[in-house]
Amino acid sequence: SGTSTLGGHDIKESGHTLHRTGVDIDGLFSVPMVDTLVAAYLLASDGREFAYRDIVSANIGANLPVDGAADELIGALLPLATILERKIETEGMTSLFTTIEMPLIPVLFRMERDGFAVNKDRLATLSKKFDDRLQELTKSIHHDAGREFNINSPSQLADVLFVDLAIPTKGIKKTKSGFSTAAPELEKISELHNIVEKISEYRELAKLKGTYADSLPRLVEGDGRIHARFNQCVAATGRLSGSDPNLQNIPIRSDLGREIRRAFIASPGYVLVSADYSQIELRLAASIAKDASFIQAFLDGADIHKRTAAEMWNVNESKVTKEQRYAAKAINFGILYGIGARALGKSAGVRFEEAKDFIDRYFIAHPAIREYLDAMKAQAHAEGFVTSLYGRRRYLPDVNSGVPQLVASAERMAINMPVQGTQADIIKKAMIVIDAWIQKSGIGAKMIAQVHDELVFEVLQKDAELLADGVRERMKSVADLEVPLVVDVDTASSWGDME
Repeated sequence: SGTSTLGGHDIKESGHTLHRTGVDIDGLFSVPMVDTLVAAYLLASDGREFAYRDIVSANIGANLPVDGAADELIGALLPLATILERKIETEGMTSLFTTIEMPLIPVLFRMERDGFAVNKDRLATLSKKFDDRLQELTKSIHHDAGREFNINSPSQLADVLFVDLAIPTKGIKKTKSGFSTAAPELEKISELHNIVEKISEYRELAKLKGTYADSLPRLVEGDGRIHARFNQCVAATGRLSGSDPNLQNIPIRSDLGREIRRAFIASPGYVLVSADYSQIELRLAASIAKDASFIQAFLDGADIHKRTAAEMWNVNESKVTKEQRYAAKAINFGILYGIGARALGKSAGVRFEEAKDFIDRYFIAHPAIREYLDAMKAQAHAEGFVTSLYGRRRYLPDVNSGVPQLVASAERMAINMPVQGTQADIIKKAMIVIDAWIQKSGIGAKMIAQVHDELVFEVLQKDAELLADGVRERMKSVADLEVPLVVDVDTASSWGDME
């Protein structure tokens, strides 16, 4: 449209640079502008590098020498912004760009600037605890192996497992240097010797110690807070990704992960409020595929996995066994990732034939889901891309490559992206609405983190309830779907103490 008044490349980063020199940033963000980094990402979300010089040469090309001087490159900014805006318009993403991606930039800037308070003492205690346990495990592993060796060396470990202990190698993948000791391979032999479980625990502990307990304290700045980055232009699905540190990678289900999260705290006088969407992927799949029985189950507020199991086995919900619910849950989540019978059998703990039968029954109960999966694959083959409900595109160049593995992988992405992309769009919309409300309402609160379906806030104790209600309401009503969005809200003094 060419109406923008300001162009910039990676405006959020420029905001941090200016903020460090004492400039008032809020004024800068109130002017309409185009971020050429975000625009280029929307047009090629599976790209990895969006260096300004490369974007200029790809879009303005011959008119500008790529080794052009800095002022020539800066001079290219507004023409580039106009070109990218036109391309975005052609691809039907103007609304996505102007109402979601651009308004998100100041929200992410404030989150990064404000940071998350961290208790360094708690991390030091944790590091020591991890260290003690690693030493215990090392002794125990060496005892089981009958000798000392470097547990972190894959080749020495393979020797111990497959030569010294003569654990059968049937079905174990080979690498250049011998049999693989990667986690999926160790899982195959975990029942065969009790050393295997200890090695898995050792690895998880060593990783958590190195990545979090030892390195987080180094990231704490003078204000006692960690200022993690939330990256808008990395994940091909449109989801945010994290770095320095990546908060998304702290294991959610494990006790060790929870211990690390306990080091993320509220400042004195404040509490943390966490709000997350419950089963949003399944709700979106039901809504996008227009699957009548799923929609009804969500409207009824049913236990979705139990209801699915009841439909598959044709029994009353009260008669569903734990195993049946578990299998139904594995399919409900797996189907959106293009899971096959073999993988399903593994995750549900049943034989291949039985898993195949599960999938057949599932599609009888949910014909609209089967139609949706087929339609997405067909669209990917015909158009070369799929879209989210809000018009976000993911291009899948490999889908017509003729290479079976690449085609299968692209088809899985085609099935999953509309759901994951829409989920990303919805949480971004919620962040924008909530941020505007907090700024206006005068509540003493900051949004300080986003992890998958969860938003984390730090709020004055006296305003906690007000914030919790306001956040829940806005997250629920931000999208108009066939099924209700459900939001779970929790309050605690540390992130690890959330339910």
